[in-house]
Amino acid sequence: MVRISGLCCAILATCGRHAAAQAAANPLSKVIELLDGLSAKIVKEGEDEEKAFKEFVSWCDDAARNKKYEIETATSRKAKLEASIG
Repeated sequence: MVRISGLCCAILATCGRHAAAQAAANPLSKVIELLDGLSAKIVKEGEDEEKAFKEFVSWCDDAARNKKYEIETATSRKAKLEASIG
């Protein structure tokens, strides 16, 4: 009786390994695994692009603000110089 239960355990263990190996070799499982990996990669790239875009927008805002200040400063300086000449 002990031999039979040991034999049953060995058979079940072998079947479990065979089923796991078969699932890993299944082409559909491989496709799903590849799609999951691709999806994760796309999400990560999207987050990186979003971060880069926010930094770019911030830079553009700062550059526009600086140019506006430079224009205002140059305009007032021009007016002062014209007044001293004229």
